[in-house]
Amino acid sequence: MINILNFNLLHETDQYHSVFKLKEANQEFELVDDLEIHYLELKKFVEVNDYDQLSTLDQWLLFIRDTSDDKKQELIDHIKKRNEVINMAGEILNRVSQDEEARAIYQQRRKWYLDKVSSEKYLLHEGEEKGRKAEKIEMAQELIRKGMDSDFIQEVTKLPKEEVESIKREKRN
Repeated sequence: MINILNFNLLHETDQYHSVFKLKEANQEFELVDDLEIHYLELKKFVEVNDYDQLSTLDQWLLFIRDTSDDKKQELIDHIKKRNEVINMAGEILNRVSQDEEARAIYQQRRKWYLDKVSSEKYLLHEGEEKGRKAEKIEMAQELIRKGMDSDFIQEVTKLPKEEVESIKREKRN
């Protein structure tokens, strides 16, 4: 099984290509020799300056990642000239790209993916904002317990004066 990821999944390694085999948990013998799980993390893949020294895997990763990047067409063309199979894949990709229905399906998938990424980033940002706000409120509550005045609390926490006063009122009740 080959997994090509446009994000970093395995934070334990800086390698862009990781291979896993299935082993029995207690005695650690392999289930079968030919069953492997490959993870190719494109974000970790660093280009080599000498394109003639690229491995076949590196050529494929560059093709997969950069084939639609107009700035990298010279590199992609160079790879296609050196690798007949990648050249065939490029020709098939060109044919499929000309098919209106296939292109529409691709665009829908791409939009879904970009929407998902955008939504996740937004939710992460919102969560971070809520966390920072909760920390400020917690700090304000602690400063109120220690008897600090509202101006000092507002200056330290950067909370609006009305919110500091509201927290003080809640504390009294």
